[in-house]
Amino acid sequence: MHGKLLKTTLTAPGVIQYDAVDTYDLPQAIPATVPESLKSQLRAFIQSVAKDPKNVEAKTIAFLRQNRQLAKDLKTISSIIMIATVVEDILTEGVGIADDWVCYLIARTLWDVDQKYQFNYYL
Repeated sequence: MHGKLLKTTLTAPGVIQYDAVDTYDLPQAIPATVPESLKSQLRAFIQSVAKDPKNVEAKTIAFLRQNRQLAKDLKTISSIIMIATVVEDILTEGVGIADDWVCYLIARTLWDVDQKYQFNYYL
């Protein structure tokens, strides 16, 4: 627990509450904003893959041809999708687990497309 202090509180007889408290103040990271049009396109892409998971690689390449600004960051996007899926499951206590397979499929496909096409220069 680097940079954190473990604080204990006796909340009731025999019940100890543990809290991690920051020992220093670092500037918080500012979340990157994604344009709303790109969000809606990404949402539509994920929904289309969920409805028909056949030819995911071809659909991914077609999506990337329409959104070339994403092509240079495919491995980063793939990693973010994987991490966000796990975090979503933790925060919702597994409620959103039904869409996980689609997210993992898309993340893996993005990674594979990046490997095959070397940052998509040839897309």
